[in-house]
Amino acid sequence: MTQTTTAGPGDEPPVSTSEVRLLEGPNLYFPRPAVKLTLAVPGWVDADPDRMRAACRAVGLDRVQPGSPGSGQ
Repeated sequence: MTQTTTAGPGDEPPVSTSEVRLLEGPNLYFPRPAVKLTLAVPGWVDADPDRMRAACRAVGLDRVQPGSPGSGQ
């Protein structure tokens, strides 16, 4: 399942949903039912830290420490 949701920072492809799993009972992540959502975030992975801090502040995340562009953090 792939669904476009929002644009990345610049001319990069938009963020999209790459997997949605309904975990109907106790599972690896929680002792109760849950939803596992995996997003593809091209463009955001390579964004510079200042741009990431601004994006995080815009959604109410004030204490973020973005990693280096291209890293997994």
